[in-house]
Amino acid sequence: EVLSAHTSRTLMWHPAADVYLQVAAHGAAPEESAATRAVPIPRAAIESLLERFQGREVFEAEQGEQAAGLTGGHGGHHLYIALRSGTDLIGLQVLERRGQAPAFSETEHRIAAGIAQVATLALERARMVE
Repeated sequence: EVLSAHTSRTLMWHPAADVYLQVAAHGAAPEESAATRAVPIPRAAIESLLERFQGREVFEAEQGEQAAGLTGGHGGHHLYIALRSGTDLIGLQVLERRGQAPAFSETEHRIAAGIAQVATLALERARMVE
């Protein structure tokens, strides 16, 4: 809501299977969310996208270059946000603006990075409790 995205997805890395699994979604139709939740995304399938996180926490993909399985496939603008534990990439968030919506601004990139830091702290604490 804060970043005016049509949809958002949170994916977490499961090292034992070397896949990313969707753990949360907002804004997608229930059947779309259920379909993407059930599909593991092999790390190798999105490696080129993950490499773009080198040296940055947030980046925006150009229209048409989003990774299969990470977005709803509706075109538009996609903001990818790293979730880290130390230097390890433990997950990512994907925000989608559909259709002819404007690109995300630099201010929105900074807000997204801040949200990711808070989300990562919450995830790390939840793992400690498990």
